[in-house]
Amino acid sequence: MKSNYDFLTEALKNLDEKYIAETAECLSVPKNSTGRNITIDSEELIEIKNGIRKSNCVSAIIAVAAVFICVIVTSMFFIMNDNRVQALGSTPSDGFSDYSENNQSTQSKNENPSPDAGNNDFAELSNTVIQNMTKIDENTLLTDTEKYLQLVDLTDYKIVKEIPKSKTLIVQKFDGGFMIIDSDNFYEIYDVKGNKIKHIDIPKIQLEDRERTAINKMTLCISDDGKNIAYYGYKGLCINSVDLDNEIVMQTAEEVNDGFGEYPLMTKPYAYKNGIIYGEASKINQELNKNEFFFASFDTKTKEWKIYHKLDDKQQIFTHYYPFAENSFIIIDAGANSQATEGKLHYFVIGDTEMNEFVCEEGYESTKAFISGNAKYILTTYEHSMNEAEIKLYDTNTGEVLISEKTDHNVQTAYIDEESRKLYIAGSGNFIAKNF
Repeated sequence: MKSNYDFLTEALKNLDEKYIAETAECLSVPKNSTGRNITIDSEELIEIKNGIRKSNCVSAIIAVAAVFICVIVTSMFFIMNDNRVQALGSTPSDGFSDYSENNQSTQSKNENPSPDAGNNDFAELSNTVIQNMTKIDENTLLTDTEKYLQLVDLTDYKIVKEIPKSKTLIVQKFDGGFMIIDSDNFYEIYDVKGNKIKHIDIPKIQLEDRERTAINKMTLCISDDGKNIAYYGYKGLCINSVDLDNEIVMQTAEEVNDGFGEYPLMTKPYAYKNGIIYGEASKINQELNKNEFFFASFDTKTKEWKIYHKLDDKQQIFTHYYPFAENSFIIIDAGANSQATEGKLHYFVIGDTEMNEFVCEEGYESTKAFISGNAKYILTTYEHSMNEAEIKLYDTNTGEVLISEKTDHNVQTAYIDEESRKLYIAGSGNFIAKNF
């Protein structure tokens, strides 16, 4: 029987694919092909489209319906409980209540209790639905919520600044700040204090029949030093300065056109470090007449592609809830049948030449996981049913379980700080910081 998370994952996947298709500047699917097709035409912009068959449309409708049912059930639950949302740790029945260091029945194997849960007030963050988060300097956490980007002081867990998101599509971090890409065809650069450094409007070009943006904003990726960006435009795969005054074409549109070209197409770039772009790439398998997807990299200095892992139908590079890539990437079995998984998590560390593999204690743990910046630790989370979930924190070198907890809800997002050995978790309207 599928859990709430299984239904939501499937629904979000379908909605996310539809959203990308609608957001892309141009859409085109060969009549006799199946799967997700990506097109770049030398006279037009990059085009991203999911060729969804009728059966997939039905699945999408069912998935959306499942989301609405979950929302209705949840709403009825709160109404029946006087519409109250309690703060973390206020009662034993709260989500993540077992994280409290005052709870003597905790299953954590960590013998050094954390002072955070007992001595700090997480009220501000627990009243905020945090979708993603990352640490952007020694004492600052960047949280991505529905309406705001928030800067949080980690000495007292107070929100020190809020930046309205407006129509934000993507948020990426780099060394010294972060970038916001907006659907209104601009992007902005901020420093670690939340001060706006740059506002750049994405230029437009005039084609025969219409005006288009010269850059597909869904493929924008900022370099680790914050000085350059990579993207697909009507010319092909390009790199440029963040001021858009030094464009260099890496691969022409003809070389990657329709995915039938000589090279793969970097459909979802996640990190641009040391001149290398990492992300999800696709290429047409002409024998099967469908797209195949990979975790891959492209070196902007040598123009060399490397394929590290072929993604199965249910596998994804886990960035939907964890988009702030550092030096490692993890591949999970999102949406897969938890009974059929083997608990294997594939991960990659920048500098390695091939993928690594980690095997969890239980097979179902590979359906949702988070990895620390340099892959020293992996956090798995799984919701067995409503109000019955668990988390585990592993040491990837030894396989030791550092934390094992029963929780009310699975984790929405997490950040694992390797240096301070601290785990930050958000989920179900709650926030916790825990030493390990």
